[in-house]
Amino acid sequence: MFTGLIQELGAVTRLTTTSSGVAWGIRAPKLAGELKRGDSICIDGACQTVETVTGDVITGTSIPETLKKTTYGDWQVGTRVNLEPPLRPHDRLGGHFVSGHVDTVGTVTRINSAGGAYELTVAHDSRYALWTIDQGSIAINGISLTISRRTDDTLTVALIPETLENTTLNSLTSGSRVNLEFDQLIKAAVQAVQATQSARTAISEEYLENAGW
Repeated sequence: MFTGLIQELGAVTRLTTTSSGVAWGIRAPKLAGELKRGDSICIDGACQTVETVTGDVITGTSIPETLKKTTYGDWQVGTRVNLEPPLRPHDRLGGHFVSGHVDTVGTVTRINSAGGAYELTVAHDSRYALWTIDQGSIAINGISLTISRRTDDTLTVALIPETLENTTLNSLTSGSRVNLEFDQLIKAAVQAVQATQSARTAISEEYLENAGW
C-alpha cells in the first residue's frame, strides 16, 4: 500500500528485453539504501518488486501484463520516474490509499498555466466515469492528486508548485501518456451500489412466484 506522496525522482539506467518481460535498472540515490531484494516499490504508479540493489541502482523486471497496462513501454534510458516505498505502519497517512495497481493509461489533452495556476487535463476511457467525482482522489503516475472537475471521459487536476518541482509532472506535454489509478474507496462504493442494483433487478415477479410468494 502506498500514499501517492513521491519520495524520490529516479532515472532509468538500463532496459533489457528478456523472456520474462523487460528488466530495468533505476538510479535512486535516496531510496536505494532503504531497499533490499524482494521489497516493493511504486514506480510511476505501478507496484514493482526489487530484485537487486547495487550502490544507488535498483533493478527489477516488468512482466508483459504490466507493460500492457502502463506506460512502461514508453521508457528509455534516462527517463525520469516517480518513486515511493510502501507505507509503514507508523507512517503518517498523507495523500490517499494507492494500491499500485494501474487501472488504465490516460492521455494529457490540455496544460493550462495561465495566471500562475497550473492545471492538467487527462482523457480516459468513458467506462471509468463512475470512478471520478469532483474533489475525489486520483493517482497520476503514482502521485496523489485531487480532481477539480470532470467529464465522462476527462479529469482535470490543479497542481501546486511543490508537486511540479518534485515529480515528473513538470515534463508532461499535450499527448503524453500517464498511468491512472482511481480511488480504491470510490471503486468499492460504486461496485457495492451496482451489486445492490443487480440484486434488486433479479427479484422479478417471476422470481417471487417461483419462490412461492
